[in-house]
Amino acid sequence: MLISVSKRNFKKAVSRNKIKRLIREAYRNLQDNMLVFPVVLSLHYTAKEINPYSTIFHAMQKGIEALKSKY
Repeated sequence: MLISVSKRNFKKAVSRNKIKRLIREAYRNLQDNMLVFPVVLSLHYTAKEINPYSTIFHAMQKGIEALKSKY
């Protein structure tokens, strides 16, 4: 899994690392719902502000469900 947070939107490394931690935690909690076969996943955070964990979790859940329905 690759997580990318733009340095342009978040100048401080502390902010970028916080977002990455939130995304990793959401991914860890959703691993049970992941696909059976190996998948390379690249996530690019494009929002201009730091969203709460619940928003990130629900967005990832929605994305994983879309992937599961496709394959």
